[in-house]
Amino acid sequence: MHSFVTFIGFLTGVDKTILDVPLDHDFTISRLGITDALPLLAGVMGTTPELVERSIMLNDWVNHEDGSLYMIRNRINPPHDEQNNKMDSWLTQHRVEFEDRLVYGYLDSIIKLFRLYKPGNIALPAMCYCVNEDFTKIYHRTERQRKLLTHPRFSLTVEETQKITSFVKKHESLLNKANLKSSVDAFNRSYQLQFENPDLAFLALITAAENSLSDGYEIGYKTSRNLAVLIGNDFDDSKYIFKRVNVFYKLRSHTAHTMNPISNRGGLVVTSPIIEELRDFIRRAIIKIDDFQLEKGTLLVFLEEKGFGQVASDSSGLEHVV
Repeated sequence: MHSFVTFIGFLTGVDKTILDVPLDHDFTISRLGITDALPLLAGVMGTTPELVERSIMLNDWVNHEDGSLYMIRNRINPPHDEQNNKMDSWLTQHRVEFEDRLVYGYLDSIIKLFRLYKPGNIALPAMCYCVNEDFTKIYHRTERQRKLLTHPRFSLTVEETQKITSFVKKHESLLNKANLKSSVDAFNRSYQLQFENPDLAFLALITAAENSLSDGYEIGYKTSRNLAVLIGNDFDDSKYIFKRVNVFYKLRSHTAHTMNPISNRGGLVVTSPIIEELRDFIRRAIIKIDDFQLEKGTLLVFLEEKGFGQVASDSSGLEHVV
């Protein structure tokens, strides 16, 4: 029986700065050069290294800018039981337990929190288990997302790398908070949708904003204003955000309520820059709401009483509504 099994999660939308980010539960982040990665990719894809090399430029898992395959790895140690010599049966049982607790329970949460920490298309689109040290014998593979965008990349400065762990610890509970969960889910769904259907990705982000910042009345106006008041750094920034979200609502109307082709939308088209700008607004809003620790109704009353730029300049104003 092999002494250990290696879990590998393929990490996309990142660069070498991710290598300095620490993870819990004995996970580590590493990278392979393209040449060294060919046997692993061939094993996962069920083909030969030669065929992988010919099509490598089409592989979304590889960072073609620095010639690297980024991975999250962990070692699973089977029990030393001489009678248990069936690797397949042992792995089938423990793989499900490992994935429930540490992939879906931990890694997926970390990816979501990283996306909230800083803009970037970081994702974990596939994973596998290797039963030998050169990664050529693949026990099991799972492709979680076939196509995805890898730009803009999730890239960190030295200072951001130093602060990311404390951010994760501070905000990890927001993923399951009643007043934020639906917004966080819609925010993350936009990443999954963007490659194949930008319109749906855009609508998911509008939904994320409305779920946390609308009371169901005058939805477009109140969502736009509340978002601008909440995240604006000053009066001018809030004013800019309000105008932009109003533009996005016009685009939402064309996207959601008509079946017109793009050519008939009066020039209003969902583009990647629009999705990324709106997504960053939502990202900042989710973090601000979590910082305030207010229930939705209390938050909406607070925002209604504030003007553009006032939240940033006077967060102490929260005291009268807590």
